[in-house]
Amino acid sequence: MGALARLMPITAVTFFIGWLSIGGVPVLSGFWSKGDVLSNGYAFSPALWAVGALTAVLTAYYLGRAYLLVFRGQQRWVEARETGHAPGRNPHDPSWVMSLPLVVLGALSALGGLINLPIHPDLDFLDRWLSPVFASRLFQHHWGLGGVWTFALVDAALALLGVGLAVALWGSRSERPAFEPVFLQRAWYIDWAYDRFIARPSTAVAIETSSVVEAKGIDGAVNGFAWLVRATGRHVRKVQTGYVRNYALGLAAGLVLVLAYVLTRAS
Repeated sequence: MGALARLMPITAVTFFIGWLSIGGVPVLSGFWSKGDVLSNGYAFSPALWAVGALTAVLTAYYLGRAYLLVFRGQQRWVEARETGHAPGRNPHDPSWVMSLPLVVLGALSALGGLINLPIHPDLDFLDRWLSPVFASRLFQHHWGLGGVWTFALVDAALALLGVGLAVALWGSRSERPAFEPVFLQRAWYIDWAYDRFIARPSTAVAIETSSVVEAKGIDGAVNGFAWLVRATGRHVRKVQTGYVRNYALGLAAGLVLVLAYVLTRAS
């Protein structure tokens, strides 16, 4: 990929907003939700908060890496297409059927967090609106203003750290073998293992089933039944000659057999 921002501006902008929001950059909507998750984790266990903090940094980092490799840098897809590795048309934004939801979600991610800013007491309508459902389940801290600001600043620092690492490492290059050995380049060999141990065996079973079980078993049974019906009809239809004398002869023969049976029973 690479340098797709010029060809896919809507996707690039909304992806960029999503990166910063999920990464927890203030004051986007993800900043507040990530802060609530981390503060709840800290209330349960500082060790759990540490795990969440590391995860937050990694999230901001790998989303930034994805954005920079896909939408910035060099047009690596041009070379791949010319060499036949990535044939197809030029990249472009999707139609409004998909672009409109992206724009809506991007705008809400960018502006939705503003309603949580402590600018005025009347702006806490979101908490009041959700209170009847979640009030008994929400974490109630008693840290005071200093504690709240401390957690907020730490959350912001974690987000900016992850974003900064992504920009520093991937802003100007698309390959770093030291960070991505073959094991990681192959995505932990998950796709390879799936192909080798699931896709190929299941394909072989499907081929064998199609050529043996279905062709010789299922189709054979159906075709055999059809042959039996056809053969039976071919022999039975000889009885239906259309000649009255043949039918009369058959009735007479049947009558003789009935009389013979009756006489043998009577004796």
